[in-house]
Amino acid sequence: MRFTYRSGLGAAVAVAGVAAALTPLSTATAAPGPAATTAHSSVAAASWHHLWGPAQISAGYFNSHSRWVSGTFVPDTDKTGINFNCYNSGDGGKARVRLYNVETRKYIPVTGNTGYQYCNKAGNNWFGVYSKGGYRIGQGLRVVIDESGKKHTVNVKAYDYHR
Repeated sequence: MRFTYRSGLGAAVAVAGVAAALTPLSTATAAPGPAATTAHSSVAAASWHHLWGPAQISAGYFNSHSRWVSGTFVPDTDKTGINFNCYNSGDGGKARVRLYNVETRKYIPVTGNTGYQYCNKAGNNWFGVYSKGGYRIGQGLRVVIDESGKKHTVNVKAYDYHR
């Protein structure tokens, strides 16, 4: 028996292939293909899917940098959401999150908690911004965080919405 390695296939797929090759044809089961994937994704439709995060950006970083910019990520839907929070000692520090389209080099219009939001003492207030267009599926996006006033640690997460 000869095995060939293909990029992107995991060990589970290789084991399933060996098991299918060693099993009589009458009892072998087909590996899930695109049809099974499509049926599965329809079950989880109309919900937010986690893309990355939470990332924690320290107050020390903001003391020496004017903003934090995430790496480029590519959502597979036309609606992206960013959740963020920050906490302080009640000194009035603020943070804002924006979405940036890498291809067009423009900020994407957002709705939700736009502009600077006050950080709170406990850090339990999560704010959200959501895209209102401004990019096509497959374009790279970045999250940009700015702080105003005293600098504080910020946590951020990214999601996309599947209908």
